[in-house]
Amino acid sequence: MDMDLDLLRNAELFRGFTDADFAKICASVRRRVQDFERKDVLVRQGAPVSEIGVLIRGGLLSEKYHINGRVQIIRTFSPYAAVNLDAVCSSFRTGPTTITANRSGRIIWLSFDDLIQGEAVSAAVNKALFDRIAAILADENIRLMYKSDILAMRTVRGRIMAYFSILSEKRGSLTIDIDMNQEELAQYLCLDRSSLSLELNKMRREGILDFNKKIYTLAFRERGLNAPPHFRVPL
Repeated sequence: MDMDLDLLRNAELFRGFTDADFAKICASVRRRVQDFERKDVLVRQGAPVSEIGVLIRGGLLSEKYHINGRVQIIRTFSPYAAVNLDAVCSSFRTGPTTITANRSGRIIWLSFDDLIQGEAVSAAVNKALFDRIAAILADENIRLMYKSDILAMRTVRGRIMAYFSILSEKRGSLTIDIDMNQEELAQYLCLDRSSLSLELNKMRREGILDFNKKIYTLAFRERGLNAPPHFRVPL
């Protein structure tokens, strides 16, 4: 468990806290460790929730299941991200999406009530926790705004280039690891898998981008080409 706590220290939720304050928080919060395999379901859409998860290793997807059977990927989770934070902070405290593993790993679940009501921490630390929660939720709101911009594009190519444009701008690189396979990318972009694959291969032949599994490179600059109109989206 000590090793898990060392890793938990890197969580975005605890960024900026001193080691002493972090130790006090951990001492006052009930926690449990969960190991999972690929395709395991950690949280089901509509289920009651009372814990925040901190992903220690592996990868998770937030998936929205619609009444017509369609599945849409809302977002991905990488190590040290906070999982379920929006759900436990909501009025209903139910999962808005299903959390599914796309890579095996480990997560540490923390009691949300213990976290915000812990008597062992000072008022200043409690306020800092709320500030961190607010910042993470604000980032999530902006992430959803970006996705709204992507889905506003009416063509397959438009959605592809809007998505890669945003990631490239945020990461400061033309080479991007999207941490999703093509089936998952199609679900994220609300596209048919075959249509996505067809367009990606066409864009590769045109020299607009290149890709290998989950790694994509926007290649038009290297080949002396002008940026396609779809690449110019508001950020």
